[in-house]
Amino acid sequence: MTYILNNQLLGRLTQREMEVLRLVFSGLTSKKIAQQLALSPRTVEVHRTNIMRKLDVTSVAQLADVVLRGVFRLEQLLIESELHLKEAQQIAKVGSWKWDLTTGSVTWSDEMYRIFELPLHAVDLSLELFLDALVPDDLERVKHAINQSLVSDAPYNIEYRIRGLGNQTKDIHAIGVVHRDAAGKAIGMAGTVQDITEQNVLRENR
Repeated sequence: MTYILNNQLLGRLTQREMEVLRLVFSGLTSKKIAQQLALSPRTVEVHRTNIMRKLDVTSVAQLADVVLRGVFRLEQLLIESELHLKEAQQIAKVGSWKWDLTTGSVTWSDEMYRIFELPLHAVDLSLELFLDALVPDDLERVKHAINQSLVSDAPYNIEYRIRGLGNQTKDIHAIGVVHRDAAGKAIGMAGTVQDITEQNVLRENR
């Protein structure tokens, strides 16, 4: 069977299905994909099944073979979704981040800068910059949660406060996963943060 990638075919996939597809080809298991996308493993399997049905393949191996032969270009698939993702993050006040433990480099989405009220791409990102933004009372608790995730693979799922402009504080909900090499050594973390300040205010005023 000949597989042809075109805009009509790409349009069959939802944003979430494209994210799952990218992670499948990065070598993650369904369990790891579920953790990274905050989904259940069963939901991930449903997405995988839908992807294969929509792209007219019968197995993940067959789909991988198509990609490796260059018929599907995953990068092209994701380009069209990038702007939609940025818009969705801004509306939901959700930012995404990556931390490379081998180099110490930190990467933020545009919405992360907005949440932390920093000029877009105009600062040197680091773990220290993130920690400095925390309300002092929450600092040790956040550091402990990060260390626990790195050492024991405990889920990184925490709420904390950051300092905004004018000494105002924001309530943040963060989740993340640890990336490990073949030997099990932690080599990075990735996750999301959401500004839940308004949600907490509404809940308190009920």
